[in-house]
Amino acid sequence: MIYNNRVSRSVSIANHQSPTAFFASANLADSFAGLFSGLSVAALFLAAAGIMLAAVEMFRPARWRFAFAGGVLIFAGVVLRMLNRGTVGILFWMLLLVAAALLSFHIAALLLHKRAWLAHSKDLMLSEEAADPESHEFLVGLTGLSVTDINGSGNMVINDITFLVFSDRFIERGVLLRVVAVEGERIVVQRITNN
Repeated sequence: MIYNNRVSRSVSIANHQSPTAFFASANLADSFAGLFSGLSVAALFLAAAGIMLAAVEMFRPARWRFAFAGGVLIFAGVVLRMLNRGTVGILFWMLLLVAAALLSFHIAALLLHKRAWLAHSKDLMLSEEAADPESHEFLVGLTGLSVTDINGSGNMVINDITFLVFSDRFIERGVLLRVVAVEGERIVVQRITNN
């Protein structure tokens, strides 16, 4: 009789799983499978759209507008999935997958915009001695057209050549610009005003 009480008590403890017991158990693989079995189209769409908006913010900054909208959509997708028999394990996997997707987009953005990232990083600024000997000083005074929005950095075309340029103010796409300075590898531009 004592043996039966002990067995029934251990079974009831095993069925009630705490968050810390979850990570130590073998149910991690089951919760990963459960993530997709109860995933609705709406939750998947919201999370995917949120990740894409956050990725757009990484590649083309828009003053955190896309990042905020993406965060709201990701949160809504996670909440929607959790309302459909969500567990701690499913929440863990959703957050891990979202974080992995955002990290991979962030790494891709860093690799694609390596020069702009290095120029913005005060710790990694190139000194004038280590700068490329080929200077862009000849660009000072030339004019061109912005081909992207310039929010800190962006692209402009001068004589059919695209340059990565910098400005301390936001400049829309399609605006006439003048190169006002070259600071190492940074080509600084300003909007041409109609004076």
